[in-house]
Amino acid sequence: MKQQPSKRTPKSTPRTHKTKPLPHDKYKSIFYNAIEGIFQSTLDGKLLTANPSFVKMLGYKSLTELKQRPLIEIFFNPGDRRLLTNALNSKGFVHDFELRLKRKDGKEIFVSETSRLVKDRKGIPQYIEGMILDISERKRFEEQLHTAEKKYQSIFNNAVEGIYQSTPDGTLITANAAFLNMLGYKSIEELERADVNQLYVNPEVRTQFRERVEQEGIVTDFELQLRRSDGKVITALLNSRAVRDEKGATLYYEGIIQDITRRKAQEEQLRVLNAQKDKFLSIISHDLRAPFNSILGFSELLLDEINPPPPEEQKEFVHFINEAAKQQLLLLTNLLDWSRFETGRMRFSFKPVNLSDVVGKCIIALFGNAKKKRIALSATIDPSLAVYGDEYLLQQLFTNLISNAIKFTPVDGSVTIATHGVKNHFVTVTVSDSGIGISKEDQQKLFRIEAKHTTRGTEGEEGSGLGLVLCSEIVEKHGGTISIESEIAKGTTFVFTLLLPRKIVLVAEDDKADRLLTVRFIEQCYPDYSVVEASDGETAFKMAIQHLPSVIIADFIMPGMDGIKLLKELRKNPATKGIPVISVTSVQSQGSAADLRAAGAVEVLLKPFSKSELCAVMERFVK
Repeated sequence: MKQQPSKRTPKSTPRTHKTKPLPHDKYKSIFYNAIEGIFQSTLDGKLLTANPSFVKMLGYKSLTELKQRPLIEIFFNPGDRRLLTNALNSKGFVHDFELRLKRKDGKEIFVSETSRLVKDRKGIPQYIEGMILDISERKRFEEQLHTAEKKYQSIFNNAVEGIYQSTPDGTLITANAAFLNMLGYKSIEELERADVNQLYVNPEVRTQFRERVEQEGIVTDFELQLRRSDGKVITALLNSRAVRDEKGATLYYEGIIQDITRRKAQEEQLRVLNAQKDKFLSIISHDLRAPFNSILGFSELLLDEINPPPPEEQKEFVHFINEAAKQQLLLLTNLLDWSRFETGRMRFSFKPVNLSDVVGKCIIALFGNAKKKRIALSATIDPSLAVYGDEYLLQQLFTNLISNAIKFTPVDGSVTIATHGVKNHFVTVTVSDSGIGISKEDQQKLFRIEAKHTTRGTEGEEGSGLGLVLCSEIVEKHGGTISIESEIAKGTTFVFTLLLPRKIVLVAEDDKADRLLTVRFIEQCYPDYSVVEASDGETAFKMAIQHLPSVIIADFIMPGMDGIKLLKELRKNPATKGIPVISVTSVQSQGSAADLRAAGAVEVLLKPFSKSELCAVMERFVK
């Protein structure tokens, strides 16, 4: 029998299988190859194990070398270890806990630690495990960023110019202190509560600015007028740009703004001064020289011995020479007076002056001129009316105005000087004539030397062209205003105001209680006097110029400008030099009394003083 082949499964060829790592091998690989430092340590600070990154991060060659050191030694600040331990004990873990560690070479590194307390089944902590990441580079970058931010923030906060950011609709995003101070606000919040549209004197300027910056992206030297919180208008210069996103949409505007109000005023002042200088030189080169043509020409004819003029002509020639000389003297006098005004060399002596007496003297001096033209010259002034001013300058004021009125009034006309009531301690005075009048165009030139205007009178009388310029200067120096009302062939009236003697007492005292007490004493002794107050010397000086008080009571010790400095400033100023000042000092500072008197104090009171003592001293100066 044939033997059947055996049914065996053929031997298969062995397959090659990829061996999967055991779980602990996988974690071991992660542990050893991680770029973060991974560690385990005991609760009391001994290192149990750590991966190579941890060891390398701290600058050691091996884990064995590192384990020989207590962990406390790797902390740059031992206090950080306590903070870390407290945090772990409190929460059981920490996340991104920043520490400063010390490498083997002593170098400091910043790390961020994330770790936890490992506990047993009963919840008892066994050890700490976690990882650290070296963030030294990031910390250095943050420090550089912080330093740069502080630097630019300092520039922003301390810049003299205003710096701002605002939305296109005008909402303020941020602004520095200079910007807020420029507009008179204390904080951005206060400015935000204000109506932004009220900031612009001309709202159309805001629209013009937006159109330009949107179209051009940047605007330079954009001039505009803004209104401060106190209502004062300033002129500002704006440099700004539009900040846009990647699609070109405007996010906000940012820029720098400067207050150029003073500069604009100086530019205008310089323009006027240059115009005045040009006119002054023109007067010197032309007006001063022109009359010499008559003087020299007619004098040569009179000196001609070969062909002497007949007697009747000689008399006429002498008249021409005399008139030319008088004209030269008038022009020269006015020029010198104007020059003293402009350079501050004019001396003033302000005091109560009887207005009727001043006008009376001027009328007497000019009566002959008026009589020649049969002009009725009259004044309607209360004989008891007094004004506060410089008597010489007031005489010059009325002389110029009255002589000017006579010059432009025809024969049988009239010139009248009158007062018209009192308002705000000023009396209104008019000098009116029935003369030829002045055109509207020429009225604009009368008080400006750069637009010097002169015409001949109705009888051919010459003028210097400076008389009314001086009148304007004199009125302004007395704190008043001057204007003109005139129509051709219907006469002219000059209207101006003069200050009345003020019944005011100024009290300068930095201590509020002492100031209030002094004010009450004065009000009880002199109820018809008003009292103005100042808390420091600088304010007192400004108020003295503004109010021209009858007497000033000033403390010796005040912030900034003390009593002696105040006295010196008052005595230097022409408007305040004649105001009596009663100085006040304490018993401890009574050694200063001699210095106060030397500086100009009319009396020195020692604190504390009674009402009767104060009023007895004031009695000498307020009555």
